[in-house]
Amino acid sequence: YTIPKGATFFYQIAASQRNSVEEADTLVPERHEDKASPLNQQYGFTPFAGSDFLCPGKGFVLLEASLMIRRILLRFDFSHASPSPSLKFDPLFLRPADDQPLRFVPRPSALP
Repeated sequence: YTIPKGATFFYQIAASQRNSVEEADTLVPERHEDKASPLNQQYGFTPFAGSDFLCPGKGFVLLEASLMIRRILLRFDFSHASPSPSLKFDPLFLRPADDQPLRFVPRPSALP
């Protein structure tokens, strides 16, 4: 399946849990008795978000991203390239109606 360009995509953990059991709308207490089932394990449906499978580089990536954003903010002034930017409301997000390109202008007093 190909996700079209510009599509809003978000992962719903609840949907993956519902698709993994039969009769998801019915309360069946016995399905929680099996301790090996993903239903009964922390991070059972999102193993890379925690537990033993957590990405070891997660902290490093977050630090690198923070430093990169800091350097951009220190070195550039930025504004909308469009004179009148507009927003639209999706069911979950407020986002630009168009691509909304930004204009970056180097600061004369920017650190090297």
